[in-house]
Amino acid sequence: MKVVCPECAHETDVPDDVLGDRGKRVRCAQCKHIWFQEPVVEATDFGKFRRFDESLDIEPIPQSVHPDADDHSNDDDDDEDSEKSPSFFSTLNYAYLGRMVAGFVLGCLLIGGGLMGAAKAGVTPKILSPFYAALGIEAHGTSPFEIKDVKIDGKNLSGWIVNTSAADAHVPSLEVTPVDADGVSSEGMRIAPEQETLQPKEGLEFKAELQSLPPEGGKLTINFVD
Repeated sequence: MKVVCPECAHETDVPDDVLGDRGKRVRCAQCKHIWFQEPVVEATDFGKFRRFDESLDIEPIPQSVHPDADDHSNDDDDDEDSEKSPSFFSTLNYAYLGRMVAGFVLGCLLIGGGLMGAAKAGVTPKILSPFYAALGIEAHGTSPFEIKDVKIDGKNLSGWIVNTSAADAHVPSLEVTPVDADGVSSEGMRIAPEQETLQPKEGLEFKAELQSLPPEGGKLTINFVD
């Protein structure tokens, strides 16, 4: 074994049986320093682990935590807990879900406001007419009515007003104006409806006696007026 002088740190190889089990007084061969040297226990390197010393007082592993323990009474409970998957609601990200709902509501409000503004401005696509009717929005600048089957017999004018929307609508008056071949309008006449409202797809016949006919090459224009 190697003995190191505590005074000059000089190392000396000493046979194991010289110090015995209790140690002895020794003298350094270099600096002559004398000290009591106890037996040196050298560690053996086993893959960075110290050699196991059976003389050490080590408490045994409790039976309850031993790998080979026979007590498996809690195994069923552990298996049941491991098989239990988290509930659906516990996996939800409520903060993210709240932002999604708020964004959806805000988007609906913006779209609804845009449609109402378009209706007031008279920009109403025909495909959205049922939507406007369901919301009770009246589209200014447009009419849910069509004029069909117009006939002129002498000075007698007749035809039909048809509600093409998906909701009841107030029937406006008609203005009939003679227009000559050059596009110049003459004084026209108004025809008041005989019925105030029309249901969806319902028609109303109108008749009137013209005060004057358009000149040759001219025409009659019929428009809705408030």
